[in-house]
Amino acid sequence: MNKILFILALTIGFTACTSTKELTKENFFDKKWALISINGLSDTENSAFDKAGLKFASADSVYSGSNGCNMITGKFHMKGNTIKFDEGLSTKRFCKGIDEEKFMEVLRKTNNIKVNNHNLYFLKDKKILATFADRKE
Repeated sequence: MNKILFILALTIGFTACTSTKELTKENFFDKKWALISINGLSDTENSAFDKAGLKFASADSVYSGSNGCNMITGKFHMKGNTIKFDEGLSTKRFCKGIDEEKFMEVLRKTNNIKVNNHNLYFLKDKKILATFADRKE
C-alpha cells in the first residue's frame, strides 16, 4: 500500500512540474506561424493549406493571416494558455481545391494553445486540432 501511495505522490509531483510554457513575445506573439497540419485530414488535404498561417499581435490582441485561400483577421482573447477567437473578417476570393472552412472550424473549436520548441498547437481541451511551425522570416 505504501508503494502505491509513493508512486501516486511521485506521479502527481512530476505532473505538477510539467506546465505549458508561458506565452511571450519571444516564443509566440508577433511571429508568423505556418500551418503544418490539421488533425484528421489526409496528407493530400493538408498539402492544400501550404499558404495557411497566422500571426498574433501582442499590442492589440489581433490575429491575422491566411486560411489557405483568403486573408483573415480578428480579435483573440487570452488568459494564460486559454484562447478564444472572435469570428473576424475574411476576403472572399474563390479558391479551387481548398476547403478553407476546415481551417475556420479549427479556430472556432480551439480553446487552448501550447508552444513547444518551434511548434504551436491548437487544442480543444487536451486534443490537438492543428499544428503550426514558427516560420522564420
